[in-house]
Amino acid sequence: MEQKTIFETKGGQWWEPGGPFQILHNINPLRLEYIVTHIKQHYDEVEGKTILDVGCGGGVLCEPLARLGADVTGIDTSDSAIEAAKAHSAENHLTISYEASTIEALEKHSEKAYDIITAMEVLEHVDDVGSFMQSARKLLKPGGLMFFATINRTLKSLALAKFAAEYILRWVPPGAHNWRQFLEPAELVTLLESNGLQAQNLVGLEYNMLKGQWTLGEDLSMNYMGVAKAPA
Repeated sequence: MEQKTIFETKGGQWWEPGGPFQILHNINPLRLEYIVTHIKQHYDEVEGKTILDVGCGGGVLCEPLARLGADVTGIDTSDSAIEAAKAHSAENHLTISYEASTIEALEKHSEKAYDIITAMEVLEHVDDVGSFMQSARKLLKPGGLMFFATINRTLKSLALAKFAAEYILRWVPPGAHNWRQFLEPAELVTLLESNGLQAQNLVGLEYNMLKGQWTLGEDLSMNYMGVAKAPA
């Protein structure tokens, strides 16, 4: 089953409590805190910054960034996700630009550059990560920041992020992930550096089954995220 088809079938359920994207809502506070902390360290403030969220889905990350005063653009290959994002932002009186597009297509027709690009839980779904990085680099302003979150390619992630998350816990739709497309941190850092982006930080996203809580930590063997900087 193609990746786009999987998410198209769930596209209208992005904001349903307990729906198929509940896992993203659960980790979003941690993602947001990490992103905002690093933006403020680099730029002092979020307000007024141009942000491109690639693989935005229904706008789960776009909306809190817009509330902080950022000029946010969200793109996704799923038409139904983009429609859900537009509808929800309109209901909440938020001004966010949404477009059904790939980053490569956006780079070809857009004249806008961004202070910040976020690619959260999207790289593991990309067939050509090298092409993705090339387009991201071209869309990023000098000295800009790129945030990413993805899954390490380990036996642990095969067992938990693929089989358990999809077929036992049902955190994501069955068939959502291709384990072979998961990226080891060293592979991702190499891809970033080959496109002129310097990795600044890597942190693990860990789940405590007993407490039912997500935390940031040093274990990169499963989910991890980080930030890279473009040269000034």
